[in-house]
Amino acid sequence: SEITVASVTHAAASGSGVVKSVNDPVAPGPATSDATQAGTPSSGQKTTQQETAAGADTKQPLRRKAKTFSLNTYKFHAIGDYASTIQTFGTVDSYSTETGELEHRVPKGNYKRTSKKFNFQRQLVQIERRQARLRRIEQSVEPPTDRPQGGDIHEDSLASFVDPGVRYHIGVSEHLKQNIRLFLRDNTDDVATANFYLDLQSHLLPRMKQLLMIPHDNSISVDPRSPNQERVFFKSDALYRHNILRINYTTYDVRRSQDIINPNTDHRDIMLLQPAASTRHDHPYHYARILGVYHVNAIYQGPDGVAHGPNRQDFMWVRWFELSPDLPASARWSEQHLGLDQLTFPPLGRRDAFGFVDPSDILRSCHIIPKFCSTQRHSDGISLSGLAQDGKDWFTYYLN
Repeated sequence: SEITVASVTHAAASGSGVVKSVNDPVAPGPATSDATQAGTPSSGQKTTQQETAAGADTKQPLRRKAKTFSLNTYKFHAIGDYASTIQTFGTVDSYSTETGELEHRVPKGNYKRTSKKFNFQRQLVQIERRQARLRRIEQSVEPPTDRPQGGDIHEDSLASFVDPGVRYHIGVSEHLKQNIRLFLRDNTDDVATANFYLDLQSHLLPRMKQLLMIPHDNSISVDPRSPNQERVFFKSDALYRHNILRINYTTYDVRRSQDIINPNTDHRDIMLLQPAASTRHDHPYHYARILGVYHVNAIYQGPDGVAHGPNRQDFMWVRWFELSPDLPASARWSEQHLGLDQLTFPPLGRRDAFGFVDPSDILRSCHIIPKFCSTQRHSDGISLSGLAQDGKDWFTYYLN
């Protein structure tokens, strides 16, 4: 019949080996879909998988390849040249091979400027020759000159960032401009600005006179009430703030390095030599925390009323540390005292709690950490001075 023929045709198309009639009874049991039957492995497949897993368990673990000692290396070959090399070039910690080892970065950087095709070698040579010609032209137009000892170079370029001949680097930008008088008016109630203007004038006066080669008597202080005394003015009453100060210094292994100081981060503590005029001789260094990095365009006016300038003057506004009174002076820097030096902040109301620093006098940054076994000055974390942020102060610090 037509139904029987259709059933045979469906069975042949589905690949089934059994042809059933529509009248044949269906064997009882759970119904399974075609997808389930296709995803279920047969008994032969299960046996193969079990054999593979058993064979993987019987594999031997990987063993390290034996390495024999060999003297046929360059390190052993160069031992005989150590003595003569030290006599010629100095001790091995006085120089570095880093420059030559990093030279591969130059052609890799120039490769990015090529077409990266089959003739890139010729393009690399052309780039190198072009750079050499530009260097010769620059040297012929601007012959090299002796660099100043201070930090009077302010080129906003990568060369000034890493030039070891420059004592420090501060950017030339004047975008963060602030009026000094408005700054003092807005912070009238802050104890940190009590003597800000007068102390800044007193700090810049000897620096301006040294720049103008005018003799200065350190015993003379700035008195704005005196009509016939030398003074320091600020062009447009403007104060320019910076976020970054870079200090170049020499490491203990006679290499040049650089510290990056940001007063908005925890990397803001510095160390200086104790001033020669200081009456404290129990410690060779002075420590401070930078509150701000600034520069002004200062004008010097002498007793004769003649003005000189303006000249750019960089300075740091700092909060001074002092040696902790818990450690007696006789024990500091002695053989009996082998622990870390302990520092503390003087009271905010003291006259010498704040001050200004010439960045060329900074030796380098330093690592000062709280003495956590002591307590914080303000348990509630509320500052008496918003500019000094003394709410986070601890009673004692370690100079690490």
